[in-house]
Amino acid sequence: MARVARKRAVLLTWVPDAEPFWLTEDYFPEIAAHDRKIFPSAVALIAMLERMIGPVHMAPVPIPHDCTDGLLCAYWRRPQSYLSAEIRNAMSSFARIDAEAGLARLRADLSSGRWAERNRHLLALDTLDLGYRIVCCEIGGTDS
Repeated sequence: MARVARKRAVLLTWVPDAEPFWLTEDYFPEIAAHDRKIFPSAVALIAMLERMIGPVHMAPVPIPHDCTDGLLCAYWRRPQSYLSAEIRNAMSSFARIDAEAGLARLRADLSSGRWAERNRHLLALDTLDLGYRIVCCEIGGTDS
């Protein structure tokens, strides 16, 4: 990034030290386990980028309840969406796993009302911080 950017490099990432996400905690823990191995913590990422590029500013990117982007956490308030193969096929996290057992648990919890009981607090939220971060790195420490 420092080689090709003139003033700053901006990236969108996910940090594993964020609050757990119900989808990966309750239904697909193998996704969370894999992601925690490949993504650095916020502190580690900032330290690495500051060492390699320059000053860093990191800010949360709250995900709106009606997000249609297709990223893993886009449907946090619409759990039935994860049952759609078309939606899952657009998410690289699902390409690495056999999702059938987790899908069966999610389907059962949606049918029984258990998902709504456990996640009732989410239904009133408009946005949620699920660990996505926008990171702005100033090349060589310039402020422009």
